[in-house]
This record gives sequence, structure tokens and C-alpha cells, in this order.
Amino acid sequence: MNWKKGGPTSINLRNHQTMPGLKVVALISGGKDSLFSILHCQRNGHEVVALANLYPADVRREAIADLDTDKETDDINSYMYQTVGHAVIPLYAEALGLPLYRQHIHGTNVDSNKIYDPQTFPQTRAASDERQEDETESLLPLLRQVLAEHPSVTAISTGAILSDYQRTRVESVALRLNLTPLSYLWQYPYLPPHTQTSLLEDMYAVGQDSRIIKVASGGLGTDHLWLGLGEHGAIQRLVRDFGRLSAFEGSGGLETGSVLGEGGEFETLAMNGPSCLWKKRIVVAEEDRMTVQGEGGTWALKISRAETAEMEPEKDEDSNDVRVPNLLDARFETMRRLVGEHKSMENTTKMAPANAMRNDEVGREPLLPQQIMAWQIKETADTVWISNMMSEGASEDAATQTVTIMEQLSQLLQERHLNIENISLTVTLLRNMADFAIVNKRYAEFFQRPSPPARVTVGCGGGLPNGKRLMMSVSINRRPRKERIGLHVQSWSYWAPANIGPYSQAISVPTEAVDGHRQVFIAGQIPLRPATMEVVSSDFVEQALLSLQHLWRIGQATKVHWWIAGAVAFTVSSSEEESQQKASIVHECWTLAHTVEMEDEDDEDEDIADRSLHRGWGRANAKVSIKTPLWTLPDWDGTRSALSTGANTKDVPPCYAVQVSELPKGAQVEWWSQGVQFQGTSNAGEATFIALGRHDAIEEQIMKDIRQTAGLTEIFAGSPLTGELLALAQEVQAMIIPCKGIYCNDIKKLETLIRYRK
Repeated sequence: MNWKKGGPTSINLRNHQTMPGLKVVALISGGKDSLFSILHCQRNGHEVVALANLYPADVRREAIADLDTDKETDDINSYMYQTVGHAVIPLYAEALGLPLYRQHIHGTNVDSNKIYDPQTFPQTRAASDERQEDETESLLPLLRQVLAEHPSVTAISTGAILSDYQRTRVESVALRLNLTPLSYLWQYPYLPPHTQTSLLEDMYAVGQDSRIIKVASGGLGTDHLWLGLGEHGAIQRLVRDFGRLSAFEGSGGLETGSVLGEGGEFETLAMNGPSCLWKKRIVVAEEDRMTVQGEGGTWALKISRAETAEMEPEKDEDSNDVRVPNLLDARFETMRRLVGEHKSMENTTKMAPANAMRNDEVGREPLLPQQIMAWQIKETADTVWISNMMSEGASEDAATQTVTIMEQLSQLLQERHLNIENISLTVTLLRNMADFAIVNKRYAEFFQRPSPPARVTVGCGGGLPNGKRLMMSVSINRRPRKERIGLHVQSWSYWAPANIGPYSQAISVPTEAVDGHRQVFIAGQIPLRPATMEVVSSDFVEQALLSLQHLWRIGQATKVHWWIAGAVAFTVSSSEEESQQKASIVHECWTLAHTVEMEDEDDEDEDIADRSLHRGWGRANAKVSIKTPLWTLPDWDGTRSALSTGANTKDVPPCYAVQVSELPKGAQVEWWSQGVQFQGTSNAGEATFIALGRHDAIEEQIMKDIRQTAGLTEIFAGSPLTGELLALAQEVQAMIIPCKGIYCNDIKKLETLIRYRK
């Protein structure tokens, strides 16, 4: 351990959000992002109690004096860690008034895949052979040392912005140690105000002084070394120089993240910042900086000596205020105003106690008959659907039933030369949401590798057969794992809710129908505030919009062109009137999401400029911001071509509100959809919905289409399955979702909804 006493051992930023805080260890590299992320931890009410750093194995961790200046930069070009400028790191203990723990880096990048999987390591190697150990694993002894000294630590902070490589590695280690990963800068350029320079502008606004100490891009040279990103015109200069490079290369524009150095274009060293965090500043004299050339045309500064100095008086106390990106994008804020014609439902939609919600389930006839054929299996060349999986033991508890189902599922997969990693989507129906924690724990035991299936979980109450605590259905893709793409973000951020548990935000697999198309299974989205993982409020409009925005952001991140399966919005209500109100709101939100154009967030750009004026930066410099290119969703042009529809078609995909008994975390709404990535103009085939009222019969041609479909048929049952409908469900091996009611666009209540793809 190497730290200096002085100053408080924890810092809390004023005006932070009111919430139970976490005890945080901040993983720092000395760079701008790792230091700025600490401010966001404080802004969200967390307490930073220690710093942690990894450094090259062949240098000392203590003081920086007497370093060998003939040894270039001591930069090992790690894939995972910034090591240039590592000699200054010991000074951060005194500068921030926090204990600093250091550990040298073992090994190299054994696993160079974007998504980290420690199970890919060689299982047999000499215990002393550090060369075969991935450098990521060096975090384990470092964090264990921190936890030994600070057993109250529950979270770790990193400065990851766009790098899945960095984020997934920290998450892997953190979760093995039961630490919550915090990455508040994640996807920052894609958050309001959606500019590539907003992060640098926010750093400048609070007075963080970061210096460029390494350049590795054709657009930057030695004259950029020691450029302060808080200096007048610095951001404008970076935009201009990277813009010239883009024009020279003919790329048509700045690559997202280049101005932030996300592609390794440059690296920085933070020297000073706001007094809510910094107790002293770090100073490096000009004569103590030497420019050296590295491999591949890189240039860096070798620092031979640095010291701390007293802080200068702050020009404005507002420099301690860290901007938090708006919760809703401009597009969804516009939708909120339009949906605002509905009266606020805050007073009418607060969740009743859990036991009260289940009172209407007592003595209720199950929607699914006891004799329904469980374990329905439907197979095609590339896909296997196993539906309505239930344990045979009616007296078993939820944990035992979960294990029984998963073990039987594993056996069925082995018989088909598949394994648990081939599952793309799991739909879990619970009798009682109080069982969710134990079901989740047992379910997680079967998924130990990165990118587990996407998952939808709802509470169906007495809709399940008597004695059944849960029912599960899965979609399985036979393609090799390398063809499967997962989006599995487990860090808290401002972007979208973290998946703390055995499911991914999305799994993308090749479609069977059309070569080149990809189907994107997206997890059910509930209205969690991403930064705190708490349900946003009791107002239903806000819940509906926020959870729909989560679906949209995940769709954009996975390059979805179209919602090929429409959408289902699961809702929880205590009366028929409330159910109709909520159904009306979700249908309006869904329609607006397809018809409201994305808007610029000029007002927030102005706020950034105004906050920067007092620091002498100037409005002209603030206006160098350039918009981050956002994925267009829906892609009307591509969709019309791929689906072979009319040239002027702008039909919104269907949406149905499905009333259930309970949702996770007491949420009032959960959005569920599946997307598609189009490649070419072959018809991908949209999902077809058949809506049935109490006395409606299924047309003969529709029955024929359902029987002939090669894909999965889903039946949302708002009344007991009997007669012709029950026979159809068994014949086509349908997946059944029991519910209390279904509402279509005109708020008409339905008894049954059938979804299938021709």
C-alpha cells in the first residue's frame, strides 16, 4: 500500500440525489475519464473511500523521483490499462486526500476478444508462468487488498466510455468480488445533448485540468503534447485537427469518440479539478517533461519529476456542480409533452401492497388447465423453441422447481448437441413475484459465461396451473457461438439499466428466413433510472416513456431497423378503468415513438456554453460541438425495401397492452419487443397478430396459416384455454402467456391474442 495521509478519506458532493449511497473504490489511471467519473459517483450520492491503480511490473510503485529518464516512457502499451504517466500516480493520494492502493500488472492480453471471458484461459500452465495470465486478472489481488482494508466497499468506479473491451473486463472482476460496477461515462456521446464534445465540455465546466501526454493519431503531433483540455480553444483545436484527418482519409466525418481519445488517439493526465474532490493540484515543470518517440509513430512525454501544490482559489463555486445528462432524450421529452394531454396518473396508479395485488387470485380458476401439454418443442433447421416448461412436482418450492426445469432443459439441449449457451431468449412467468430473487439465484447458476440470454419476467398470479410456481419458455439458436452477438452491460450508468444478473440487454442471431438478416431478442424493459437502478416514480406516463426509451436505446445500440414482432407492454392495474387508461397511454407512446422525429437539444448546448462563459472559454468555443450520429430507428426506408411494402407506407408496428398481476421491482409497465437488422431487400416477414374477443372464432384461413408457420406461435390468454383454441395451442406447440386482459389500439378488451410469423 502506498498513500499519504492528509485531507478527508471520503468526499460527498453537495446537492447530490437523495438515495442510499455505495462505498466506492475508484480505479484510476491518471487519465481524464477515470478522475471525472469519481465526480459522477459523488453526484449520485456515493462515497469514494479509496483509489486503486495498476502499473507496469518492472517499475517501482513508490515515489517518482530518480526514475531512469533513458528508459523512454515506461509505457507498456497495455490493451487494458493506461500506463503512460504512471509515475505520477502516487501523488493522487495526497492530491485527493484518499488512500491509494497499487499492484503491478501480470501477464498480457491472453483474451483479446472484445467481450471478456475468463473461462477461455488455458487451464493448465505453470503456476509461476505469468506470461499466460491475462492482464485483466491483475485486478483481483489489487481489489482484494482494498477490500481487506475497507470491507465496507461495495462498488468500483471506472472511466469506460465506449470501450466494451475495458468495460467487460472490469465487470468480470468486479462481479466475482460482489462489487457493483459504476461506469457513469458509458455511452456519454450518445446521451443528451448527443454531442461528441459534451464530455470535454462538462470537464471544463467544473475546472478539471487534464493534459495530453501521449499522441498516437495522424491528426495529432508533438505540438499537442501537454495541451490542456481546459485551455481556451483546446476542444476547438482537437475538433479541427481530427476533422482535417477525416477529410484526408475520406471518412466523411469524425469517428465517434476520436475527440475523446477513445480509439487510443491520445492519452491524458489529470492535474487539477474542483475542490469537492481535489485537495491539492499536481504540478510538473517544463524542464521535467521530455518528449520521446514510441513505436508506430507515437509520441509521449516522459515525466522525471512532479509534485503537489496548494489549490488556487476557485473563480466560481458552481464549478463543483457536475452536469447530469437529462433522463429523457429530446425526442422522448417531446413525446412527454404530447402525451401530457392525459391527466397525471400519479395518484391513481401507485402500487398496492404485494399481498393486496394477489387477493383477486385467491380461489381463481387457473387460465391454463392442468392437463395442458407442457414442454412443447418445435424445431427448424436453425431454431428450437421449448415452451411452457414446468416442474412435475406440485409441492416443490420455487427454487426446486427452477432447478428441475433447468436440469431437464439442459438434458434436452445435450440430446441435440447443444448447450445452455445456445439460448437466445427466456420468458419466465412467476406465480408470485416474491419468488423472483430465489428463482433468479438458481437460474444464474446455469449461466456462467458472458452474454447470457435476454429475458422477460412477469408475474401471472393464479393464471398458472395449480401448484406451479413458475413456467419458462426459451428460444434456442443452433448456430455457433461466434455468430451470436450479445449486449450485456452490467455497469450502472446514465445510458440504460444495468443487467445485474444472468441476462443480457439483447442477443442478436442470424435469422433463418433470410440470409444476412439478424433477429435481435431484447430483454423486457422496466422504468429504472439507470444511474440508481430504482424505479423512476409512480407516474405512469413517466414510467411508460422511460422504459420505452430503454428499449429504443438498446435497439439503436444493436442496430435494429424495425420492430419485426411489434410490441407488448405488460401493465399492472387495480381496476378496469385504470387498465384502459394505461392501455391508451402505452399505445400513444408507441405511436409517437415512430412518428416524432429526433430533435436537436440546442437548449442544453446553450446551458453548457453559459456555464463555460465564467471560465473564460467563450460561447464561440462552446459551439464547436458536433452532433453524435445516432442510429435511425425506425429505419422507414430500409424497412419498406426489406419488407417489400408500398413506397409511401408508414404503418406503425402493432402494439398491445397486456395486463398481468405483477412486474419486477413493483414497476407498472414492462416493454417487450424483438428487432431485426435488415441486409438487402429480401422479405423478412413481419409478425401477425390475431386479436380475439370473448365470442370471436378463428377464421379457417388464419387457422391454416398458423398451422403452416414454421416459427413459434405465442398465445396471450386472458381467459381459460378451452375447445378449439386449446387444441390449436397443443397442435402448434404454442408458447402460452396467461394474463388478466389484453387491450388493442382502440382500447377494446380482448380475451386472446395470437402472435405468429408467416
